[in-house]
Amino acid sequence: MPSRARNSIDPFRWHHILIVGLIRLFTIPGLWLSKKNRIRDGVELQSITVPSRDKGRNIKVDLYLPEGGDSRHPTPALIHWHGSGFVMEAFGISREFCALVAASTQCVVFDADYRKAPKHPFPAALQDAEDVVLYVARNSDRYDLSNIFLSGFSSGGNIALVTASTLGPERVKGVIGFYPIVDLTKQHTAPEKRVLAGYTIPHFIYDACFGTYIPPGHPHNDPRISVISAPTESFPRHVYLSCGDADLLYAPATKLVEKLKKAGHMDAEFVGLKCMGHSFDMFENNTEAVRNKAKAYGGAVEMMNRAIGTRGGSGSDFASK
Repeated sequence: MPSRARNSIDPFRWHHILIVGLIRLFTIPGLWLSKKNRIRDGVELQSITVPSRDKGRNIKVDLYLPEGGDSRHPTPALIHWHGSGFVMEAFGISREFCALVAASTQCVVFDADYRKAPKHPFPAALQDAEDVVLYVARNSDRYDLSNIFLSGFSSGGNIALVTASTLGPERVKGVIGFYPIVDLTKQHTAPEKRVLAGYTIPHFIYDACFGTYIPPGHPHNDPRISVISAPTESFPRHVYLSCGDADLLYAPATKLVEKLKKAGHMDAEFVGLKCMGHSFDMFENNTEAVRNKAKAYGGAVEMMNRAIGTRGGSGSDFASK
């Protein structure tokens, strides 16, 4: 008897998809509330779309513009991606950080959406990310291509780091990652058991999110998935990562920065946060969370202001993409 063609998703993958559906359902109220934060004074918010590589499809972008900026000269730009576990529709959740950067660095900030698994697995999100960066590059009359920065939270941090290492230091000046995903070759554990703010990612959620994002059979050590595998010379001149030690993503992030420093990287910084779990900065009523958020966000702003105007990253190779 001939074997039946396998043209459907295997039961284990269906199990992951069901968990992802429940995650989306239970996180809707929190995501909705987080997007209601008022934009800080001195920053203007605009909604635009950026064309994708797919004909007829556009990518949503919230544009944060510092009021009083000098439009006569190209401005530095930060392209940012929200956290989602690669599965949650959380576009707009990074409003506070994006507005802070626009107000504190005079950068134009692109808060960009991206396609999510399981409908759009790897590498769909990375393709959307690259399309937004290349859109910025095509507008060199408005944006200073020698001062392009990327940033992201959690899975968005993965997208920022992967995109930066893919485009290289001649195109990207600096990259910022808050509790970023850098190593999906194995599960990790948090070194600290006490959690004063945020949460510890349950292993079944970890498996479900990444089990739907990474196609079956695809190697997890692909540098576009586990960016810790990327060559050190592919990273930008300025790298800033921050994570709480009650987060299972802490150890891989520290290891990546140590790897860069050992290779002689000029400006790689890791800011560890005691007893902070995943998404600690979303807990606005927690004193420790607020204090650590100011520390983590402030360090990122300091890195950008330190990097802007220094030499390196001419952006001249963008045209070749």
